Amino acid sequence: MAPQSRLAQYLLYDWLFQDVNQPEVFRRHAAIAHNKAHRRHLLTYMRRWTLLTTGLFLLGMGIETTGSNWCVVFYVLSVMAVSPTIRVFTAWWMMGRPGYW
Repeated sequence: MAPQSRLAQYLLYDWLFQDVNQPEVFRRHAAIAHNKAHRRHLLTYMRRWTLLTTGLFLLGMGIETTGSNWCVVFYVLSVMAVSPTIRVFTAWWMMGRPGYW
């Protein structure tokens, strides 16, 4: 089910994938095939999170040159944005490996 917010659809990718923890074998393999087919969309989400991380960091650098302490907010947000970037990369990489079911 797609998220209601456009911002959530723009940044979060979980709504594209199906749960592979199905009790039936056929449904599990169908979910895995679906997830592998939608793996290509993860590159778009990885690019979005990378740009967001870089933009927040550069904004923090720009504010730091003015001598304001508000740069800390943007540095913290950029560090927090690194985690979803790594998560998206890991999901993309793991689904592409031959051992992924």
